[in-house]
Amino acid sequence: MVLAYRAFKLDPNGLLRSPLVDYVWTREANQATCRVDLPNLNHTRYRPKGSEPCPDAPNPTCACGLYAYPFIQWEARSFMTQENVIGLVSAYGRLMEHTDGTARSEHMTILAIMMFAEWASEDDALDHFQSTGYATPVKVPRSLLERAAGMLGVPWGVFTTKAEGVSFLQNEAGKYDEETLAHHILIS
Repeated sequence: MVLAYRAFKLDPNGLLRSPLVDYVWTREANQATCRVDLPNLNHTRYRPKGSEPCPDAPNPTCACGLYAYPFIQWEARSFMTQENVIGLVSAYGRLMEHTDGTARSEHMTILAIMMFAEWASEDDALDHFQSTGYATPVKVPRSLLERAAGMLGVPWGVFTTKAEGVSFLQNEAGKYDEETLAHHILIS
């Protein structure tokens, strides 16, 4: 079991979605599956269309699994684009290191979420919430982040600087030891 960080997209309903595949993250333990229907993303090796999915994800013969960074990758593309929520996650079950240094796991549970103030709008109008592609962050109402955190039962925050965001996530990570993580995973 390891603590890691990953990016999410926040949709207009306050649901956290995967930035690259059609998946809604839940409060319960999220389980990886092999997706043979995906195009090749970021030069990773997915199984050819029409082939059988891996019997277990992640698998060394495929790029399947739930992805997270073992450290906060502020400069990584996925953290600086429309995927505007950064989360602290617990990764467990089968764990593998991907070729780019990211962790791939069988299960993940979200422990905390945050976003930068520059990505948030103060009002609740959804007219700010329009995807502008991967080059520009999307402005979203802070209330959606609060709604997502409430549905997930996790702490949340909106921060002006990277240092504040790092401090928040590190403080949240510091609350978890092996026993607490195991208990959290069992009840989520």
